[in-house]
Amino acid sequence: MEAHAHIPLCAEPGTEYEYHVGYPVMGVIIEQISGKTLEEFFQERIFRPLGMKDTSFYLDKAKLTRFHDQLYA
Repeated sequence: MEAHAHIPLCAEPGTEYEYHVGYPVMGVIIEQISGKTLEEFFQERIFRPLGMKDTSFYLDKAKLTRFHDQLYA
């Protein structure tokens, strides 16, 4: 996070808009505070409580064919 704070801005504040630039920082903060990976934290606090049994940041190799089948259906 310290290195991230020293990266120069791409544009002056208020002159351009860029999506998702804060999410990597939020992810690191969540991991440091919770002591869990972002995947573990989301599974425990968001996905499982909402009944999202098939949601993840990563695609299990066993489910790869389902992903492929959906693309070419």
